[in-house]
Amino acid sequence: MCSADRGKSVSLPRIANTHMDSGYVSLDIETDSLLPPRFVDGLDAPPVVYCAATLEMRRTDLPGGYTLTPARAWPSAETVTEAGMTPRGIGELVDYLWEAWTVRGLRPLAWNGLGFDMRVIAAHIRDDPQALDRVRRLTLSMCDPMFTFFVHKGFPVGLNAVARAVTAHMGKSGHGSEVHEKWHTGHRARVGVLAYCCRDVELTAAVASSIERDGEFRWVTKAGKRARFKHPAGGHGVMATVEAADKVPRPDTSWMTTPIPKSDFIAWLVHPHPGGTTLTVPR
Repeated sequence: MCSADRGKSVSLPRIANTHMDSGYVSLDIETDSLLPPRFVDGLDAPPVVYCAATLEMRRTDLPGGYTLTPARAWPSAETVTEAGMTPRGIGELVDYLWEAWTVRGLRPLAWNGLGFDMRVIAAHIRDDPQALDRVRRLTLSMCDPMFTFFVHKGFPVGLNAVARAVTAHMGKSGHGSEVHEKWHTGHRARVGVLAYCCRDVELTAAVASSIERDGEFRWVTKAGKRARFKHPAGGHGVMATVEAADKVPRPDTSWMTTPIPKSDFIAWLVHPHPGGTTLTVPR
């Protein structure tokens, strides 16, 4: 279980990052389910990873400007099976992300990547100490705009809510809850899930480019109203790393009935070892 945090920064493992900052690898995974509310890292079986998608974003001289590579599906349409991603396939994805960051300066970028994508990936490779260490380091260096938004506002915001406000023609083409049924319908449906996952990394890239250019988050609320949050550090602030965003002081959440503790997102990362029944966030 995760203990509730009280707004102070957690003690994250430090890394000496001397890598150039050339851009990002937009990342998304599709699974058979979400993480259950009381999921215990190192003990409980993680969701099955059906597939993943990546898209490389190379920085240009323009604010929020990037050149993009075509999205890549993991596994490919030719090799996908009903079993989904194998442990070897997940390990190859980790190796690719590590090489992209340490050699080519492309940080991982994922919407709620801290609380879900990287956490699930870590759970699948927890028996490989080197791979697990790489995932933890990648996560520290990752840009998770949703986590950055959360540490400033005290509540999360969905990718589609932001996309509807910042892009004129893009939005999520489906819902993750549909993936499980489609995946087991047949090969053509699985290829469709791969395409859906690829569109998600394209959407994440488009949204990230827009919020970096404008230096602000804009989103459509559940009531259908448009809202905005101008980051005090501009584009650099909205695209902060997880390590940097974690240092932001806890916002006032006294108006909330049940505020979400930051540990819900980050406890798995600060726990020093896989396994164990208690995840404690240092005060």
